[in-house]
Amino acid sequence: MATWRLVTLAVVCGVAAAGGHVDRLATDEQYAQFPTLFQLDDYHKCLGRPEGLYCVGTFNIRPLRRPDPLFDMLKDFSKDTRNFNRTRLHRGYCVNTRCGALPETNTTLRFERCVAQWGRKRGMQLSLQQLQYCRTHVQEKAARSGPLPLETSHRVFLAVIAAIVFMNFIGTVYDMSTKDDDKKSKLLSSWSIRSNWQYIVGPYPDGDPRLAVLLPVQAFRTIMLLLVIMLHVCMIHVALYIQNPEFIERTYHKTEVTILRNGSSSVQMFFLLSSFLMAQGILHSKEEPSLRLFFKLLLKRIVRISPVYLLVIGFASTWWPLMRGGPLWPVVVEAESAVCRRKFWAHAFFYNNFFDDSKYCQTQTWFLAVDMQLHALGLAVVMCTRGAGWGARRGVLWLLGTMFLASCLLNTWMAYVSEWQPLMFVSVPENVRTMFSGEPTFSEYYTKPWGSLPASLLGLLVAHLHHHLYQRGFKPEEHKGLIVACQSMVPVIPAWVLCGNLVRSVRSRGFIALYMGLEAPVLCVMAALLLFGAYNGSTKTDIGNHNHALAQGKKTTPDSKDKTAQRIATKGYLQHVFCWRGWFALGRLSLSALMLHWCVYTLFAASVNTPVTSSVLHIARDTLATAWLTYGAALPLTLLVEAPALRLYSALVH
Repeated sequence: MATWRLVTLAVVCGVAAAGGHVDRLATDEQYAQFPTLFQLDDYHKCLGRPEGLYCVGTFNIRPLRRPDPLFDMLKDFSKDTRNFNRTRLHRGYCVNTRCGALPETNTTLRFERCVAQWGRKRGMQLSLQQLQYCRTHVQEKAARSGPLPLETSHRVFLAVIAAIVFMNFIGTVYDMSTKDDDKKSKLLSSWSIRSNWQYIVGPYPDGDPRLAVLLPVQAFRTIMLLLVIMLHVCMIHVALYIQNPEFIERTYHKTEVTILRNGSSSVQMFFLLSSFLMAQGILHSKEEPSLRLFFKLLLKRIVRISPVYLLVIGFASTWWPLMRGGPLWPVVVEAESAVCRRKFWAHAFFYNNFFDDSKYCQTQTWFLAVDMQLHALGLAVVMCTRGAGWGARRGVLWLLGTMFLASCLLNTWMAYVSEWQPLMFVSVPENVRTMFSGEPTFSEYYTKPWGSLPASLLGLLVAHLHHHLYQRGFKPEEHKGLIVACQSMVPVIPAWVLCGNLVRSVRSRGFIALYMGLEAPVLCVMAALLLFGAYNGSTKTDIGNHNHALAQGKKTTPDSKDKTAQRIATKGYLQHVFCWRGWFALGRLSLSALMLHWCVYTLFAASVNTPVTSSVLHIARDTLATAWLTYGAALPLTLLVEAPALRLYSALVH
């Protein structure tokens, strides 16, 4: 009965959220009166002519005369931030074709006068708000037929790629020639593709069956990453020139889209997983806490992330803008590549979320910076609690619980003082078009470590609680009500996100601050319960004993792999989903996939020659294609870079 009450509450909350605010949506007849928001002339055809001049820019609308009912309608429609700003037009014009008779020699003025001429014919006064670029036939011809504009950084990147390929070739040949020789060099064999394949597909690295607990974690991580890919596909759709912007506007008014608009809050679950896994590893470690162990584990984290991270940032800084072209390529790719070059060393030392924080190179990289910062803090906390002899006793649970609540209150206070807004308020078309550039809520809260601190502390708390319960012999699989309550989080989690729509009708500064302080932590608490239920869904006593033995660090029987398979088969519906072995391999590719997907999608999305058509089917197609290509590219990146770096570090340390 409790489960059905929770499900009913979820449905009621989601339905109630749909009516919490007033919509400003235009009818088809009104949309027909609106001036076209985005226009792109044929880029390649234009610059193929000797006199070709192509310019891209944004223009503000002002009425030619008063009163102007159309302008007033555009202004009123644009007050709803879920709509595009319809008093601002975006144009990519072949100036010589549209306005060949203009005598002006200055390219910017020619472009501005050409668009103004178009506007006057329609009763509008247009002024240039931002010029993206102007390009002539001569410049385009030189870029196409001339030598590539290579710099030292381009050659360094190629040298690094060549060195990686060479080391993998040497390591693979060495590993295959020595085979199972116990005396073979671990340094050389760490570069073996054959051995590193086991890093990806092997369910239990180093033969440790305790890692079976990671199966639901890897599933959770992979599913969340696929949602991130879909979210970023949607973001890039909005950032491009769109043939049918009314689809985006109408979609933004739908309640269920809140799940995507609240994407960064959902990303908090990644921080929960990261700190949970880190604490689990330390709690099961036989090494005594020390400053040496702290730096050893921190360096291991850096070694795992940095090679893939910096390789992709290096690609984005150098070769990415040279891959393709088109009218939007300089606006989307070349501009972001310039940010990557400027912030490369900030990325290398994981402080890019503090340096020039209103500009982003690879939008997802703020997550890795925050994750590294919170990882160092979490390591210090766990080391101190273990060093003080508290271990997994109740004292550390109370301490971590207090720290978790204090971090929630801290964020609430900061949100109140700084007047930050919930993500669903700032995740609107005009902000997404600029990738949140200049949006203080995103740059000062969501991409800073304090915004994700509650999720990280909750991960530590859950890890200590899990360890503490099993040390006491607590068997959650014997408490059916607890497991069912955990599994009921499947409908409750999206319902909680949807309830954020109710906040749209609230204007109380204190209430909004309280919501910001609690929304993501409550979501993470639900996610923690879901994971707890995913692993402890069985009602078999022998399985509970097996789990207890694993938590104690005891060895299981030689056929532990078979028993694990049997254990998975006896669990409830969540286990059949979350404990599929394929999740483990996909989870191993998560870092590479996270880093690659943005470049992969922009390679074909930003090179379009006409405004894109946006629809559910188009977004689904692009998401599936991007996910497929991303994981295909993530496999060699993990095999050749991430896995060798980790194994090389282990060989050097041990």
